[in-house]
Amino acid sequence: MTSKYPVTQHAVLRYLERVENVELAPFYAAAGTDDPTLVLDAFEKETGICIAALRRKVLPPECVPALKMGASSLRCNGYVCRIESGQVVTVYKHNKRRVPIRTRRETRVMRQRGDRRAN
Repeated sequence: MTSKYPVTQHAVLRYLERVENVELAPFYAAAGTDDPTLVLDAFEKETGICIAALRRKVLPPECVPALKMGASSLRCNGYVCRIESGQVVTVYKHNKRRVPIRTRRETRVMRQRGDRRAN
């Protein structure tokens, strides 16, 4: 499965599982193994959804330049693509931070207050 888009089969499986909420157990059973290539072939056979189209969905064309510039992860459409050696290796949902991001000044002031209270 060579593709113009550098997305591993594992990343496609994780995208289906974590972002699209597809239950993959029947496809693992149909493939009879944990090999991602065979599982994706079983998925493509049963659903008729093209794996190449899924690869383009995992890594949209507008994100490819960031990948080529050496990004280690990309956030797009509510999920994160983890990148190693120029390939998307896994996908997970982006959890928004519950704690607001502090500026450097705010962090410094909080540390100084903490130091004064300790003395």
